[in-house]
Amino acid sequence: MTRLKLLLIWIGLLAFGIAVVVGVEAIIPASIWNALTIPILLIALAWFLYSWFRWQRRQRGDGNELEYLEELAQEHAEGKRDHKAGLEMLIRTSTVDWKSPANAKRLEKMRRALDS
Repeated sequence: MTRLKLLLIWIGLLAFGIAVVVGVEAIIPASIWNALTIPILLIALAWFLYSWFRWQRRQRGDGNELEYLEELAQEHAEGKRDHKAGLEMLIRTSTVDWKSPANAKRLEKMRRALDS
């Protein structure tokens, strides 16, 4: 169901993009439009590649999830910022294997920081 929604959103965005390009083409004279075609395509390609690689990096994770969580917990414990809601959400959705003893201890320290 979610993939179908995502596909429909992408199709809608593509249709909207095509409509914008056709609308701009109708407004701009043909000589200027022909001169702008290649730079516009290069910018669109660069944006697509940047977005794709950024999405791939987000999917993999940065490998520093525990360090980030510990930093947030430390800031919360010291009273610098209130990260309670964010920490609770990140602990629930984290992809870190919490079953290892070292990670379980780190998680317990983060939970204590939330309780304080």
